[in-house]
Amino acid sequence: MIQQLQSDFERTIEGSGSAQINTMELSGGAKINRLFHERFPFEIVKMEFDEKELRREIAFAIRNIH
Repeated sequence: MIQQLQSDFERTIEGSGSAQINTMELSGGAKINRLFHERFPFEIVKMEFDEKELRREIAFAIRNIH
């Protein structure tokens, strides 16, 4: 069951999951690609970071890895 879900997910992302091709909007991997290249950079710029807090969180994350 899990393997079937994985296979279906991979086919959907690759664009080969459906016999019908959507000609009205992006889908699958094309939609994800658009989000990461067009929307994600703008959302990152809008975020405000406290550098001291960010460094503290990174230090904890690194320590928790080991």
